[in-house]
Amino acid sequence: MPGAFELPLTAMALAKTRRFSCVIALGCIIRGETPHFDFIASEAASGLQLAAIETGIPVSFGVLTVETKEQAEARLGKGAEAARTALEMADLFQQLRVNAATAAG
Repeated sequence: MPGAFELPLTAMALAKTRRFSCVIALGCIIRGETPHFDFIASEAASGLQLAAIETGIPVSFGVLTVETKEQAEARLGKGAEAARTALEMADLFQQLRVNAATAAG
């Protein structure tokens, strides 16, 4: 997608398909000279959380918010952390569904 602001809409669309056990949102927002950075970072976080809550599909937040390109490069491993988190949540949700079905049946 074109930018971090579009991540929540894309995450929501993917989650609503029910074809995925989780969604991993990766991006990077580098602070500029205006407050734009703060608005985009906040809305991306809120929107991704809303996508998870509304769909029940785990959405992992892997969006870096940094001051410089060098800080972003130093944090490249954060994407792997976001992926692990999403997979752990997907596994947990699967276990919850199985336990709920077992208890009901």
